[in-house]
Amino acid sequence: MTRDLRFPLDRPSMPSLRFGPWETLAAVRQHLRLIGAVTLAGLAVGLFISWRSPVQYEAVATVLLVPAKGRLQPALQVQAASVSRFGVLVKSSKVIEPVVRANSLDRSPYSLDVRAFAARQVWVEEVKGITALKVHVALGDPTLAATVANGIVQGAVAATQQLLLAPDQLLALREKALALQAEVSGLKEKIESTQRHLHDSETLELLLDAEHSRLQSIKAEIRRRAPQDTPALNAALESQAVASQAAIAALERRRAELAKATPRDGMLAAEQNVLAERSADMDRAQKDLRDAELSLGERWDYQIVDRAVPPPQPVSRGTTANAVAGVLAGCLFTAFGAVLFELVRIPSTTRIEPT
Repeated sequence: MTRDLRFPLDRPSMPSLRFGPWETLAAVRQHLRLIGAVTLAGLAVGLFISWRSPVQYEAVATVLLVPAKGRLQPALQVQAASVSRFGVLVKSSKVIEPVVRANSLDRSPYSLDVRAFAARQVWVEEVKGITALKVHVALGDPTLAATVANGIVQGAVAATQQLLLAPDQLLALREKALALQAEVSGLKEKIESTQRHLHDSETLELLLDAEHSRLQSIKAEIRRRAPQDTPALNAALESQAVASQAAIAALERRRAELAKATPRDGMLAAEQNVLAERSADMDRAQKDLRDAELSLGERWDYQIVDRAVPPPQPVSRGTTANAVAGVLAGCLFTAFGAVLFELVRIPSTTRIEPT
């Protein structure tokens, strides 16, 4: 009589499985026709994906960044940052949208979205060793691809000239940043004062409660004692009661003063919201000021050293890569399924060592 030990395999006391490399190879050989069929199907899917991919022509234009006349060569980190900023400007909607509309790419038969076009069909390559960028544009028409690539680099170069600020504009940015900084400092001081008043009010309420309790205790002690009983002690209690009442009156006056100076409920939250908004405005103003100062200190001349020309051949549609990926996916997936099927199907007596 044999026991079916197929399912409770996670017990530590169970014997080990005898499904090694030879058994795996046997399972693959047994399902070789199925593996071959699925592999061919994967190859067909890869080829179909390549066939369905549209034909694209890639045009390339190169822009060189050189220091403006009278400017020294900046440090390597500054050069890299300037090249990176120019690359971001090339892919911005401000540069690409006019080119898309001028070439009717937003209408039939292209009907391209500006953001999708910038993300999928325009990319920037930084040339190592020099401050240069290559702008790639992929479209189905080689002449149109070259025209769009040249239009994008020309628009980016023109946009960089618009970003350079005059000294009076820089002064206005600096004054705006300083004014916002002063406003934020004033709001912080006001909020700190409000928080101190609120803390003093809470402390004052605790002192009032304690003084009222003390006065009640003194009055209860006076009522408990007879008038003729220890006159000196009764006089002392009366004196303490009078002092306690005076302290309560002083605390009440202080509470009234704090009530006038302390904002009403919700005022602190409103002030904190205003502070958050002004702080964000200050951060943006300071960033604009830093960018403006950097642009004035890093004047570049942008030269289009290699204009895009219509490419003679389309880019590869990845036929080989898609075919290899389809073959590998079909083969490995089916082989793994065959091994798993045999692992479950083989009787347990052939897979478990005797105890």
